[in-house]
Amino acid sequence: MIKVYELARDMRVQLSCASAPLSVAVEREVEAVWSGELKRRGSSLYNGKILSVDQILSDLVSCSLTEYRRLAVQRLRPELFCDLNVRALAVSGMLFCKDGLVIGLRSSRNTQDQGLWELVPSGGIDPDSRGVTDAWSAVCEEPKAFVSVDYLAQLKDELREEVGIDWSHIGSYETICLVEDLVEHVIDIVIRLNAPNLTISDIQNTHSRSGSAEYSRLTVLPTGAQANLELSLFYDLTPVSQFLLERYPLAAIESSG
Repeated sequence: MIKVYELARDMRVQLSCASAPLSVAVEREVEAVWSGELKRRGSSLYNGKILSVDQILSDLVSCSLTEYRRLAVQRLRPELFCDLNVRALAVSGMLFCKDGLVIGLRSSRNTQDQGLWELVPSGGIDPDSRGVTDAWSAVCEEPKAFVSVDYLAQLKDELREEVGIDWSHIGSYETICLVEDLVEHVIDIVIRLNAPNLTISDIQNTHSRSGSAEYSRLTVLPTGAQANLELSLFYDLTPVSQFLLERYPLAAIESSG
């Protein structure tokens, strides 16, 4: 199930608290499940910090700082959501080039949605690399403390790392909405990106040279009246990408862009 939130143009994201401590029983269960995953998957797991959404207003998304292990355990044990209440914050781009809307096929290296197509780029907001964790440590004892989160900087990183494209190729962008996956408990900030001087061939070549293995290949969905028909016939999309393309038809986006 998917839920959408409309946003004001001046929408902000901020970190305003740390996650609440768990009860002894829940902490014991979380640690047991996490330890089991560490033994099974080894060095591919890292318990870094993530942002969990607490409140959504049209002009403000307020988050708490929590651990990745809580999200990982919550996915393995969905019944623990009431105790863990992690709603991870992420970014998702809708990248338009000369030829249409770019989508990527998620490779086998991913732990989720392997073999599905999705809008690119996308990824969770990393408060450690964004400097948010350190900034919060410096002010967290102050009354009504908060730290601003530059979500667009995360999207720039994802664009460069996953696709291989530098932000200088983006002619314009617009934050469209928030989309919450009520099953996975991930909330995406959806941002339209326009790269008017790039063709899909340019993007594919750049991806093959300097993009990550997140996507095994990239292709394009042409804008226009037949786009959604083509989608339904040929592409198996992630739930969030499918929802966005149904809510924001390509022909409508093109005519409003």
